[in-house]
Amino acid sequence: MVKQVKLSEIVKPNVAKVLVEDRKNNVVEIVSREDMNKKRVDPKNTTVIPYQEDLIDGAPIAEAYFVREFPLMQQFFQDRGIDPVVKYDFGTPGEYWMEIDFPLPSVGYFKKDGKVIKHKYPNTTEPLIIVLNGYPDYPPVGFFIEKRSPNLEIFQEVFKNHLLDRAYFVDDKVVEFFKDNWYWICFHYQDNSWSYDRYDITNGDNLTSYLYAIYYKLVGIEGVSHE
Repeated sequence: MVKQVKLSEIVKPNVAKVLVEDRKNNVVEIVSREDMNKKRVDPKNTTVIPYQEDLIDGAPIAEAYFVREFPLMQQFFQDRGIDPVVKYDFGTPGEYWMEIDFPLPSVGYFKKDGKVIKHKYPNTTEPLIIVLNGYPDYPPVGFFIEKRSPNLEIFQEVFKNHLLDRAYFVDDKVVEFFKDNWYWICFHYQDNSWSYDRYDITNGDNLTSYLYAIYYKLVGIEGVSHE
């Protein structure tokens, strides 16, 4: 079943309760924000996240970790002036995906014929679909962009021959719905070298860091990826 949330309505800066995970002593507790401020915590061994009871309860494990990333994602979007709606589906095993309006940089750079070309994106956001099969144990292997996108020409220059008519390395079932109206961009971790820390999702790779990688690639920052 497809679910839809608006991150700003879920991730509250003054959330009443937080979930505190003490990894050293293997203790997880839900406390009020007031009590949390009184606690002495070891930042190296403690995870503190907003408590989102109604979303986590009863969810499959992939969705539970996905929801834990909401505060991280909200920070990513908020810093770029976006208040997004996130649509996602973890209802069918092996067919997980999310759809977002992705913020685009005001200007970007790409190389063409040995020259660095500066450009502006026609739109400020771009609808993206990211397949999440294997998450959180395995990374995304790419994302979808609409064939009618006004940003398509620039995406072709940025990602070059990695923009394809169909997806590879993913289950055809999950992309069947997207094949007619979406291009797939192959943008993945080399050798799937994904390091996701279930105890502390900020320690290593996560879905939000993948969003940052896409963004910086669109900016044109050297070293984000290689051909």
